[in-house]
Amino acid sequence: MKKYLLTTLMLMTVWVLPAAAQWQFTLSTDQSYDTNPFRYAEALASYVASADVGLQYSGQDLAVSYTGSYNFFEAYNARNYYWHQLALFHEYKNGEWGAFVNQRINDPEYNIYDYATFSLYSTYMYRAAGMNYRWYNQLAYDSYNQLSELNNINFYSGLRVNRSFESGMSVIANGGFTYKQYVKDVTTTGTLNPSVQDGGHWGRGGMGDDNMGFHENSNFSAPSVTKVDWSLRLAHALWEKAGLAVIYKGNYNLSSRSRNVIGLSYSNESLIYDDPTGYNAQSIGTELTWILPLGITWKSGYYYADKTYIAQGVYSVDDSYNEAIGRRDFRHNAWSYLSKRIAVGANAAITPTLRFRWLDNQSNSYYYDYQTTSISLGLNWEF
Repeated sequence: MKKYLLTTLMLMTVWVLPAAAQWQFTLSTDQSYDTNPFRYAEALASYVASADVGLQYSGQDLAVSYTGSYNFFEAYNARNYYWHQLALFHEYKNGEWGAFVNQRINDPEYNIYDYATFSLYSTYMYRAAGMNYRWYNQLAYDSYNQLSELNNINFYSGLRVNRSFESGMSVIANGGFTYKQYVKDVTTTGTLNPSVQDGGHWGRGGMGDDNMGFHENSNFSAPSVTKVDWSLRLAHALWEKAGLAVIYKGNYNLSSRSRNVIGLSYSNESLIYDDPTGYNAQSIGTELTWILPLGITWKSGYYYADKTYIAQGVYSVDDSYNEAIGRRDFRHNAWSYLSKRIAVGANAAITPTLRFRWLDNQSNSYYYDYQTTSISLGLNWEF
């Protein structure tokens, strides 16, 4: 029953809302072929499909929204999962405040990925000295059903400054910090649950039967973590319907410690297996946006990132682990998509999207050295 708490809350919320309400609905699907969706060192290709639904009620003072997404992996059905979110928020002239709950429900074989996040947030925007400011704050509690050692309370605060110039250039600068306090103290190393294997004996990067575990190279208990992040985006119009942006991003862990789970590295489990507070990183990238004839949008980008992990050693191809050497990744990420919004009646639209992505993660740790390429076709219907 606990697994479906969020769905129950959503149905109760809809029941008490006025019948004469302003509703928005969204249905979408994405069909793709990915050469390595699970980010394994030994690639396992699969067709991947998702079905998504969204509905939002906008009242005079408050709005309520529900979003759900079912994800299907043709090559390995045990990895299928459902993710959903219920949000309550209020928008006003200078900002927004609200609360939301995210929950992920997995097949029993992979319930180690089950989690829920409870968040409160606020946004305040103002303009001064010819610049636009956006101040964002979020307080959250992250709960992992099978990984209670990772349960935490975290707070983020960030400021974005944006300025546009008559020359066609715009500058966006961001800065923020994250403080994370773990709820459960951990004082000894070892596996979290010796009975939990990587479902069907699929290991971190391919075939294997390793257990999930923690590792901490400086202070295993790591009761708290503090991280700062920053970014700078410079964009300029190339011609009337095209623009080019250059983006630099960075983050740094001030605590020099982090809790880390040794296990799978699928991108949608990033908060479990690739926690942004667990590494120092710098990246630079570029994005091109071009509005083509017939109202077709073409957007392409490339990013290069250098990531140094704080609490991870490295794996060799023979599965040996060396904690004297820190893990370091160099990531190349290129993507491109075409989309076209087609109006259907007065209040509805269909948007087909064709996407391509290439990712090359070069790591000195065997299980995190992988490549993947995907192509997908998506269709979004809003009414």
